[in-house]
Amino acid sequence: MPEQLTLYLHKLSPYSLKIELALTEANVPYRAYQVDFQNKPEWFTTKVNPAGARCDIWRTQCRARFFIDATTKHIEGMCFTFIGGNEPYGNILKGIEFIQQLLEEDRDFAVGNHYTIADACISPQLTTLKIITESDIVRELKGPKFTKFMKYAQRMLDRPSLKQTYDEEFAITFFKTRFTERVQ
Repeated sequence: MPEQLTLYLHKLSPYSLKIELALTEANVPYRAYQVDFQNKPEWFTTKVNPAGARCDIWRTQCRARFFIDATTKHIEGMCFTFIGGNEPYGNILKGIEFIQQLLEEDRDFAVGNHYTIADACISPQLTTLKIITESDIVRELKGPKFTKFMKYAQRMLDRPSLKQTYDEEFAITFFKTRFTERVQ
């Protein structure tokens, strides 16, 4: 993280306020510069935003929220009901197919070119999928139909932060016990 984060904002912009709130909540120090986005100063258009484009943060936030909602509905919900014995795994595959459509071919992450909250939010489901798919479902996921999703999933599973925080051995033991009880 850079030593000093600089936020270019407009005090009447709800988007700027959202970012300021998030930075303040997270106790992230930053320097704020007020910019009139309707009449941008030359230094802003030549050095800060040479393309002159509007800030892409709002679109990124919307895409991230949509991705999070979609993964919650189509993967997380399906995994919970499958684990509980109330859902066939075919519904998980349908959910994965839906999520795969949201992933862009030329991107490593769910939203844009960097790891975001959207990637963090799907990661717990990816760890669960990795464990519960040690049966018939794994063959289908390894097929060409799910190549894009599986490449994305592997990139998320390889993240150092996930490896550091996720207790795979505990999860494996839990799921083995859970499925053994379900079969009996």
